[in-house]
Amino acid sequence: MFFTSKHSVKSYLKQQGKENVNYAALGEATAGVAQQQGLSLSFIGEGDVEHVAQQFKTKLNATDKVLFPISDVSLKHVQSTLAQQQVINAISYTTKAKAVNVPEADVYIFTSPSNVEAFLKHNSIPSNAKTIAIGNATA
Repeated sequence: MFFTSKHSVKSYLKQQGKENVNYAALGEATAGVAQQQGLSLSFIGEGDVEHVAQQFKTKLNATDKVLFPISDVSLKHVQSTLAQQQVINAISYTTKAKAVNVPEADVYIFTSPSNVEAFLKHNSIPSNAKTIAIGNATA
């Protein structure tokens, strides 16, 4: 089972509980949440998503199947590097944009593509402000 976010860890375990499988995590933050839930991880990715996907792919046999608990708006980067017959996507949570008017700031930090989309539906970024994106997909 490959967790791509802390939300995927929490939502899947809440619904299904722990299973007797190998667990993997996209990165350290996701791994930390999984480990707090008592999971032992056989793979923790390091670096950007594309690099992690390639790292993970080398750990698999051609007949291995991987369950990905995902959001309904997942970009499925890691899955796209694997053979279709290896991938099982399980939507374990939904991402909903919330209308929030945010006061102007000098710096805006975005943590996911859905975060950017939701923000821009109700706000704009001043021309003199700086933006920081966590990850290539967010950028």
